[in-house]
Amino acid sequence: QHGRARRELREITRFDLQAAVKYGVKKRAHNCRRTGQPRWQYTFGNIVYITDESSKKEITSFREPIHIQPATITNKMLDNHREDRQILREKPQICVTHSIVVIDQSGSMKTSDVTGFRNRSQAAYGILALEYIAEQLHQRGDGKSLDAVSVIEMNDEATVVYDREPLDWILFNKVLDRQKTAVPRSHGNYNSALQAAKQLIYNEILSFEDADPGERPSYAIIFLSDGRPSDGKPHENDLRNHILADIAGNLGSKLSLHTIGLGNSNEDFSTLRQMASWLNGFFFYKTTFSPT
Repeated sequence: QHGRARRELREITRFDLQAAVKYGVKKRAHNCRRTGQPRWQYTFGNIVYITDESSKKEITSFREPIHIQPATITNKMLDNHREDRQILREKPQICVTHSIVVIDQSGSMKTSDVTGFRNRSQAAYGILALEYIAEQLHQRGDGKSLDAVSVIEMNDEATVVYDREPLDWILFNKVLDRQKTAVPRSHGNYNSALQAAKQLIYNEILSFEDADPGERPSYAIIFLSDGRPSDGKPHENDLRNHILADIAGNLGSKLSLHTIGLGNSNEDFSTLRQMASWLNGFFFYKTTFSPT
């Protein structure tokens, strides 16, 4: 029963398991911790599953994630990172863009249905690292641009994991580290995350003193989630609309909001679509990932 439940959670079909036994690589797994009984491990493609000694009783199964290689960091890169970080703290008005990334860390993000990753949570961080940070750094090349990234994790409450970090390869590695340690749990409350994003923006604006609004950085809120919000009652929807309207009213064309839906296409992404359409943004849907 446990093996079947884990397989359903990770969307591994019975056919996948049968194919792994028939065609996969077989090797000894760790013995059962409780009984000491031997177990077998079968690997086929990126699917791994564990059986008892007879290879007939399924114990558990999982998908092996892709491995994203960390960037090699030089002393010069570290020096530039420290210098840029200090500038972002002392002279935030020099920043060109500030991207605030909200990553859903509710319990459903444990689900394994994004090809290439163990679960939706790891997919969210992988997409942030490769398709956002690395992509911009490759496009930038040897050019210099002071851009900031903040990361907020969302479950019952909102937690600011990174606050105005320079967009560089040091941040890329930090995101890969967080991908391994983030633990999805409980609910996904959009409003607390948006309120935290709003607070980050307003705290920064207050530090600009008498700077002309046209000299402010451009702000982008990027929201990665696997479905509708847990706080989806009518009064909570009204509050969310109020938070977004408040941010948009202060930033105008300096603000955009983009949303990314992760996981099964049957999930309800209507709120993500709506949020993006309101604030000069786009909605993207991700069920697979192939690094290039």
